[in-house]
Amino acid sequence: MALAEGNPMALLAGIDGCKKGWIIAIHDTRNYSFEHTLAEDFAQVLEITRGFAVVALDIPIGLLDCARKGGRACDRHARKLLAPKRASSVFNAPARPALSAGSFAQANQLNRNSSPDNIGLSMQSFAILPKIKAVDDLMTPDLQKVVKEVHPELCFMEMNNGAPAIHPKKKRPGREEREEILKKRLPCCNLDPMLNRRDAAMDDYYDACAGLWTAIRIHKSIAIRIPDEPERDSRGLFMEIWR
Repeated sequence: MALAEGNPMALLAGIDGCKKGWIIAIHDTRNYSFEHTLAEDFAQVLEITRGFAVVALDIPIGLLDCARKGGRACDRHARKLLAPKRASSVFNAPARPALSAGSFAQANQLNRNSSPDNIGLSMQSFAILPKIKAVDDLMTPDLQKVVKEVHPELCFMEMNNGAPAIHPKKKRPGREEREEILKKRLPCCNLDPMLNRRDAAMDDYYDACAGLWTAIRIHKSIAIRIPDEPERDSRGLFMEIWR
């Protein structure tokens, strides 16, 4: 079990992608306050969270240069933990050469060209390619000491005593299931945030809150990373997911 190091600072965040850009759930441990806000791009995310102790981000950090079957080791491990029902929520991160693509066809081909196994790119991965590139462009090993990759389904699994969610998050039973988990595990969060649905969906908000819960665990030095000894990519970034 690999644990994050403790940090004396008190501002924590969980972040998920949304229509507007990014939705950020923020917790101040000094007064137990909770709020949420939106950012249009990742540079603004970094400005908003400047000085935070932990920022838990639902986006791949650390990328392969050559696509592999099953993706990064952390992705393969996450699927095993979430199997069978939620394993499909973890799709392969693109190989770094695919980030320069302007279309799905180009991204798919660049991913295949990088791979001795001719591994292509999923449409789900391509849909968030601009966000992955925006994070990759600004991420450094030093920044990664604060900004940690999470996956919401792993966060909810950990909150739910190791049991993955039963229902898909986009369906009403799935939203209600995750809301009940958050009520029990993150009572400080506002489960009626009055979102403008043109900016962010409720499942985006719940995912950000789940990331915040893991940020709190990282801050308390009780979070777990997978794999236990992660690889670094060619830029020195750990390829790991926290839960």
